[in-house]
Amino acid sequence: MVLSHWAGIMRELPKSRLFLKSLQYNSEELCQRVREIMAGHGVEADRLIIEGPSPNLELLKSYNRVDIALDPWPYSGGLSTCEAFLMGVPVVSLPGPTFAGRHSATHLVNAGMPELVVNSWNEYRERVLELASDLDSLSTIRQHLRDVLLQSPVCDAPRFAKHFATAIRAIWQRYCEGKAPAALTFDKDGKAWFEDESQPIDIVCTPNASKAGFNWQLTGKIIAIDNSAKLLQQSGFKELLSLKAFGVVAFDPGSRVENPSRFEGSDDVQLFPHAVLGDGQPATLYACLDPEMSSTLAPLPPEQLPEGKRQGAQVLATLPINTIALDSIEGLESLDWLILDDLNDAMAVLENGENALKDTLLIQVRIAFQPTHKRQPNLAEAQHWMARHGFRFYRFNDMQYSCYLPDDVPSEQRQATELVAADALFLPSHERMDVMQEAQLKKLAFLLHTVFSIRDMAYVTLRRFDEIYASNYLQAMGIRKKLNPLEEGLDMADNFSEADAKGKGDDSISSMLDDLLR
Repeated sequence: MVLSHWAGIMRELPKSRLFLKSLQYNSEELCQRVREIMAGHGVEADRLIIEGPSPNLELLKSYNRVDIALDPWPYSGGLSTCEAFLMGVPVVSLPGPTFAGRHSATHLVNAGMPELVVNSWNEYRERVLELASDLDSLSTIRQHLRDVLLQSPVCDAPRFAKHFATAIRAIWQRYCEGKAPAALTFDKDGKAWFEDESQPIDIVCTPNASKAGFNWQLTGKIIAIDNSAKLLQQSGFKELLSLKAFGVVAFDPGSRVENPSRFEGSDDVQLFPHAVLGDGQPATLYACLDPEMSSTLAPLPPEQLPEGKRQGAQVLATLPINTIALDSIEGLESLDWLILDDLNDAMAVLENGENALKDTLLIQVRIAFQPTHKRQPNLAEAQHWMARHGFRFYRFNDMQYSCYLPDDVPSEQRQATELVAADALFLPSHERMDVMQEAQLKKLAFLLHTVFSIRDMAYVTLRRFDEIYASNYLQAMGIRKKLNPLEEGLDMADNFSEADAKGKGDDSISSMLDDLLR
């Protein structure tokens, strides 16, 4: 049947020729049969070029003899379609009734050329005639097809691998739930649905942290909102993303992130330059001589600043900037980790994020103990807000000190004693921890362990829902030897000594990220 449709197209294009090349055409009997069929439809043998196979390089070169590729039916071309595009040859495809007949259509749609996929033989004929009747346009299309293919999702191997892994895991999860097989569909954002379900599949992530039989088995990703894009500027950020357990929404008010285009199209990072969290009202960005002093808070007068900060705090320009209220952000599956810096109005972010933060696992606020800008967050204000909204102060992290000794003092003799700034970490209150679900507790423990190298609180958090699981965590991290079966029933806190709390046996995945926030 397909030869009859091709013959009909050739009759309308009297100067056209049909080029067939494949392994099966080593058979002279088959070649003669094709000639006879085409002759019966009014196409003489001298308009047919029939060849056997060639090595791959010669095969690719043979596309230079082709202007338009006709996808066969009902078994379509898969690799052949990609090779044709690579060599600048457009392919017209009519999808067949089975999976085998839809290879070419899939590649064409994902390469951004859905107009080459038709719904009937009449459309098939019309599309070929359109291409053949405008040789100038066809020449232009051919010049760009290779770039179109290479820049399309068809050649995006990491994206394909991620979606394929999601599909396999989703199918396995469905099987484990005892549900019947069903068709699986992906949307443009990579979320997967089964045809009989209204919500996307909640994939159980398995970060690369399995040792001695222990596995984190997170449900969904840990979603972080970073109000200064601090994470994205850290050397350990690539390793953090490689765990496939984090999703980051970052605001970069001063546009300090280098090469922001590297995050375009990322499923794990959304970067918003020249935007900042706040109360949702327009604000002002004070661009300073020292970019690290640029802020949506006005610098203090020079006489109130340390001598080394006075020149850098000079304002070069004031720029309008939009602020976004946390409570106005839609579409986040969760908000697990909030990172606030000391160069923006942290209290405005908190006051306008009460609803968004009610289930947050960790809030990190940079506290300026030696202020350089007006209305910088201070510990008393932050702690008061946290206490009223179900959080407790946990500890300081990434403490910065000033040293006042002369520069010629050897490094081993230098002493820094004045606390300049530190990240205040706030965890859910004990009352909230008592009612948190297992999935939330696992996420919090994983966050503490991976980013901050905190083992004791990670252990206590895991122990809230499963003592054996928490014990396995200690064993996997090399903190405690494996218990014998008689000891497994003992109180797990009995063997967690001061020596354990000092972090001996630090050989977990967090060793890659120890300096992430320092």
